[in-house]
Amino acid sequence: MEITTALIWTLRIVLPIILFCIYFRFQSSKDDQLLLGSSGKNKYPRSKLLAHRKAVPGDEVPKELATVALKTQAEAPELFQGGERSGKGKGGGKKGREPREDRPEKGGKDRDRRPARDSEKTEKPKRKEKDAENGSVPVETIPPVQLAEVPTELPPSAQGALDLKESEEKMNLESFLNYVAFNKKTQAPTSQVLDLSGASAERANAEAQMVLRGSMGFKRVDVAKDLFAQLDAASVEVFATTFTLMIEACVVARDLKSASDFLMKMEASGHSPNSELLDKVLDLYSNQKSQKDVSKLKEPQNEGVVDGEFDMEAMSLTRQKLKSDAPIFVPSFGIPPPPPKPKPVEEDDEEGGANDSPSQSRTRLTSAAKPFEPNQWTEGAPAEEQKAEVRDKKAWSKH
Repeated sequence: MEITTALIWTLRIVLPIILFCIYFRFQSSKDDQLLLGSSGKNKYPRSKLLAHRKAVPGDEVPKELATVALKTQAEAPELFQGGERSGKGKGGGKKGREPREDRPEKGGKDRDRRPARDSEKTEKPKRKEKDAENGSVPVETIPPVQLAEVPTELPPSAQGALDLKESEEKMNLESFLNYVAFNKKTQAPTSQVLDLSGASAERANAEAQMVLRGSMGFKRVDVAKDLFAQLDAASVEVFATTFTLMIEACVVARDLKSASDFLMKMEASGHSPNSELLDKVLDLYSNQKSQKDVSKLKEPQNEGVVDGEFDMEAMSLTRQKLKSDAPIFVPSFGIPPPPPKPKPVEEDDEEGGANDSPSQSRTRLTSAAKPFEPNQWTEGAPAEEQKAEVRDKKAWSKH
């Protein structure tokens, strides 16, 4: 093994150990310095304390230690019960424990039969020592605090707000009732309903808003229309709040057409409706559209019954009774009907000038007779042609 290799391995082993020792020493000295610097203010050596041991009893007790006193076991027995604690903390945990054979098994029924723990025995002695040193009253001697009953009455601010709201609702309802009472169809002038003569736009809109708020619960769209007509006739500017209340009254009454009309008038006046108002109108539109769709789906089921009843009623009304002198029914398609019976036609003077009866024109059947060829009858043929056909027939039968 070469010397250089041995030196390298030695440095690899020894150098980390040296560095670790230096680091550990440096860290420990730094911690000691921090500890001495932080607690050096209230740190006293043992020799100094022993030197002042004999001089302390004769001196005056400082204010910080005036409450400290020596107690015996007879005066304060609770201070000497530290050894009877249960096994919490350091030591003394197994002194009062029962043998393992006498202890019940885990999860047994004896756990439910254990007596309740005494609060006086389980109380921590350190807590009592601190109470005794500070001169505070033990917890057992403090009387229970009884909570006062919650008052049923509202605070003045909430009660005032509630009264104000009730008074506003009452005032709006009174305005609506007065408007309905005085706004009759028989009254020609409408200036008595809203006194707009010499009134400012703010006052007129305020009165209209009160009437509209009072009419919300009654679903009166006509009130909103009449108010707008009165304000428009008096050339009073309608505020955006008044338009909003008019549209809300139409939405409450489920009158989509009036709501859309007021929206158009509001935009024409230069006011822009808020998003909540538009959402209400759109919801009303969607609800009515869905109802129409449902009604359309239900209509085809009843269409057949309704149409059948209507056809029967129409047939019963248009149907006429049968008559003996009614014209012959001629269908527009199929086999043509038989020709009508020929009327008796007067012969000319050259042929005799007398009417021939059917018995005279009839001939006997013979084997040498020609086959019968019926004449073709056409509807609406002229009377002269019919007469000529009858003459030819008679002449052929005579021969």
